[in-house]
Amino acid sequence: MDCITVITVMPDNEIIAHQRMAMLELLCKYIRQRDLTSLQEQLGVLLIENWLTPSQLEALGRRDEAQKIARNMLNAGLSAALVQQLTGLNANDLAAQAE
Repeated sequence: MDCITVITVMPDNEIIAHQRMAMLELLCKYIRQRDLTSLQEQLGVLLIENWLTPSQLEALGRRDEAQKIARNMLNAGLSAALVQQLTGLNANDLAAQAE
């Protein structure tokens, strides 16, 4: 089994115990899920316990903002290739915004 397969079947509370790696592992587990509100409690625990570095927290905010901007650009009629180039999102992320 590869590491992604293991993460997808691992219970969230076990992932949370991995402390600093937990954020990355949770995001890997739920990468295909459009609405991450179900992760709010787990992510909150990670933030409260200071298991995230400031750079990790900043990266999450930038990614979220890029996804919002991409959605608006696509809705405004810009081509997917141009939106991908301007936002730095990969094709999978962009496809999720187009749905």
